[in-house]
Amino acid sequence: MEMGLRVKDPNGFQTESVFPVDTSTLRGTRVSTYRAYLHPVLGRRNLKVITYAQAQKIIFNDKNKVVAVSYSHDGKIHQVYIRDGTGPYSSTGSEVGALFSSSLASRTDWPAIYLTYWPYGVSKVFAIDQENLYLTRSGLLTKYMAADIGSDGFIVFIVLAKPKSFGELTLASANPNEHPIIDPNFLSHPDDIKVLLEGIQKSLKMTTQTNAFKKIGARLTNSSFPGCEKFVHLSAEYWDCYARNFCNSMYHPSGTCRMGRSSGDPGAVVDSQLRVLGTTGLRVIDASIMPQKLRTFFDTSLEHTTRRNFSVRPNISCYC
Repeated sequence: MEMGLRVKDPNGFQTESVFPVDTSTLRGTRVSTYRAYLHPVLGRRNLKVITYAQAQKIIFNDKNKVVAVSYSHDGKIHQVYIRDGTGPYSSTGSEVGALFSSSLASRTDWPAIYLTYWPYGVSKVFAIDQENLYLTRSGLLTKYMAADIGSDGFIVFIVLAKPKSFGELTLASANPNEHPIIDPNFLSHPDDIKVLLEGIQKSLKMTTQTNAFKKIGARLTNSSFPGCEKFVHLSAEYWDCYARNFCNSMYHPSGTCRMGRSSGDPGAVVDSQLRVLGTTGLRVIDASIMPQKLRTFFDTSLEHTTRRNFSVRPNISCYC
């Protein structure tokens, strides 16, 4: 309220707001989508789960209809033939957030900055875990957090809710077992770093100037990020250096098989029912179908999309 924001549901129409972050939990315990949706129905006759299987090829007939899928498992190639009404399904197996508009927004109340706050106990183990998580240089975060080890703290993730930079996903070869080539292309558009720096300033204002955070004694670490010591601490140049040296993905890539119209849209892959354009019997049901990146976590939207598509096709057999 001190920031002039209303509490709203982030899963609805997204405007400038603050909200509790949705988590996949049940009675205080972390619950995966497997545990919530798949595990309770493992005994169904029309469900067969095969782990450590790699899809190899989708087989079409002369009318471009999917008739079979081949997959590898335990060093052997297996083939599943599809009957009408059934088919294999292949799967790749916080606490508070806020949305803000940026000065570059094309319209008012069009959030481009997402802040999410996560509490942590600062320890040497935590620093090492974060280095492994973000694949940073060994010792980088250990040095950055050294002065605060033993303290209670929280991390603020400043997220580009609507980045203008686009990454690229391309095939390395026709071999399905070879990893694709992924180029995230972070901060390639000049507006993105400007919005990111605005997000940092929004976060600093919220955590250092509001009574809510003053009551819990919140303060920013006094340590400078390694590699940015030559800049005046907390200056615009310092934060520019920080953002460019510690910029990471939120692990929510999307849009590589996006939804669109079959005519006049060369980038479209699936239609509004997630059917692959130009084929019969083939759907894509994951985050790749999203036409645009969502501003916040897309877990809720993705789970709803999956649940809706399987609920209207109850006879699908699954090979995961």
